[in-house]
Amino acid sequence: SKNFWADIYAFHLVGQAEAFLNKNFQSKLVEAVPEAFRSKIHEGPVKTVTRVKAKRFDYSTLAEHFSELQALKADKMEHKQRLFDLKQEYIARCSTNYDDRTSESGIIDICRASVVLENEEELVEVFEAVKKEFPICRIKNGFHQDNDVTGSGYRDMKLNLLVSIEDEDGYECVQVTELQLTLKSFEDIKKLSHLPYSILRGDFD
Repeated sequence: SKNFWADIYAFHLVGQAEAFLNKNFQSKLVEAVPEAFRSKIHEGPVKTVTRVKAKRFDYSTLAEHFSELQALKADKMEHKQRLFDLKQEYIARCSTNYDDRTSESGIIDICRASVVLENEEELVEVFEAVKKEFPICRIKNGFHQDNDVTGSGYRDMKLNLLVSIEDEDGYECVQVTELQLTLKSFEDIKKLSHLPYSILRGDFD
């Protein structure tokens, strides 16, 4: 199949997650979070291969060109043709270019979870506890005063946590996971804004 090199890494990452990495991440998270807040943990579904394949272009060597396509959305026919051409070029590059072949490695929320808390004090307590148990690769603090929340007003803190485990053959498997910490008041806002967000993202195209 001409898509073999373009698709194999997506299946590899999702397969690892479904087989054992997600279970390890979720169980370790439960151990890390203080017992009083464990009931507030919400395990997210493993990202599907279809969704991973849709996102991988953002991390490919053609990412800039895919971003430029947004300007063409008003002309649906031109946008559709240009998108098709770019995807074909991406598939062709994957057979020889390692960065494109593994572009899915930029997707760092294949395994995910969230904790919805009542107030800032609880959020800080959970953050400090998680920080002690997981290596943190990145923090996106949506509560920072400079964070632009124009529109929905939703805020959260995203922690990208490193999970490492040996598979049954003794090979170390590593993935970066995502934990969202938010407050119940903001979670209510998120639920109300989910449909408009899905439409803007193109889920119903």
